[in-house]
Amino acid sequence: MKQFDKIRQEVGQCQSSMELAGYLEGIRVAASVFCKQHCLSEVMISQGGMLEDISIYGIVEFLESEVKIKD
Repeated sequence: MKQFDKIRQEVGQCQSSMELAGYLEGIRVAASVFCKQHCLSEVMISQGGMLEDISIYGIVEFLESEVKIKD
């Protein structure tokens, strides 16, 4: 299952706008972590080493990636 499919299912279960906003922010954080590990060219890092932004292409790479099943 791709991240996109998992996210699509979970977004439909959100019960409030606050819950949805938090979930969407979580997607961005998860995509940033994914890109720092798998496609570094899609993240913008400050001179101090802090993540500044992620490209739309990076987010798409994350959404198209397979969900990893935790044991």
